[in-house]
Amino acid sequence: MRQKTYGVNSACCQGNVYNYSADICCGAVKPRLYGESTGCCGWRLYNRDTDVCCNFLQRDNAIIRPKVYGNSTACCAGEVYHFDEQICCDGQLRDKEFGAYTDCCGTFVYKRHFCYNSVCHLDELMCCDGQLRSVEFGANTRCCGTSVYNRQSEICCGGSVYPSGADMECCGSSVYNLTTSVCCDDEVMDRTYGRNSRCCGTEVYDLDTHLCCDGVLVYQEFGYSSGCCGSSVINSEKFLCCNHTLYPRHGEGWWCCDGQAYNEETQMCCDGVNVVYREFGSSTGCCGTSTMNIDAFWPNDDEPQQRLGQLCCNGVAVDVTSCNERCCGTRVFNTQTELCCCPYDPYRRLYVCDND
Repeated sequence: MRQKTYGVNSACCQGNVYNYSADICCGAVKPRLYGESTGCCGWRLYNRDTDVCCNFLQRDNAIIRPKVYGNSTACCAGEVYHFDEQICCDGQLRDKEFGAYTDCCGTFVYKRHFCYNSVCHLDELMCCDGQLRSVEFGANTRCCGTSVYNRQSEICCGGSVYPSGADMECCGSSVYNLTTSVCCDDEVMDRTYGRNSRCCGTEVYDLDTHLCCDGVLVYQEFGYSSGCCGSSVINSEKFLCCNHTLYPRHGEGWWCCDGQAYNEETQMCCDGVNVVYREFGSSTGCCGTSTMNIDAFWPNDDEPQQRLGQLCCNGVAVDVTSCNERCCGTRVFNTQTELCCCPYDPYRRLYVCDND
């Protein structure tokens, strides 16, 4: 955590606090040479009003070019062009032959589909894996690899086109009839046992009499109570199989947790690997591999009046005393007076610190 030295203008750069109104973070803190128009191009500064940054995602190879065409300037392979007149197709410039409706197909251009005032342009060409193809079947034209087919009368399987039907499905790059065959590991096999036919590798078996356990066909010796444990059959009413290990069932509510058996009435599985006791009863929740009291947890910004207690910070339960506290790695910080200068993970919605 860092103090908000510059008040509302405080921001983080490489773990340090800087004045956002006067400086900018481009690999390091640098002065805003062009005022509010200052931008980062790789690790260099540029004027966004007069220049454009090409290859900006490649920090070491970013290139600054003048805005030759004003706000219509864009980049293609490091060079500038007028995007109202040209289009960049796989790093090559092409003229916009069809105006705003010009689109790329590999390095070629074509007129893409559009509608205006409820009237739709009929496609003449379509792009199939980077190749331009004629729209031979109107609205029913679809791509199959680099070719086209009629979706009403044909089916595409693994890049090959076959006649279709109500019961036809793909099996790898082949086609088969669902009523007479099954697809086992991309091989078409006879449906020997009718509707009960199932696959075990490339072998067809009867669902009522056998099971496929780890690719091994076994007899259901315990009837409908038969289950798999590895490649063996077990009585699933009496035993629970966790990672190929058998545990006796002591009533209902038994589950597996990374090879361990646990009773959900008194225990729970945290992080999918650790069995813990419900020390807070029905209010017990997981925080990483440990527990926390979820009744004391302050869940989000929309309910600031809820009772405070703990936050789960990167798998660690941390006590909080203020509605302004948030997680910063495995610790908390006060959003009113401090900054968390750790990288923020938008998918996990938390800050991830190297020193956690």
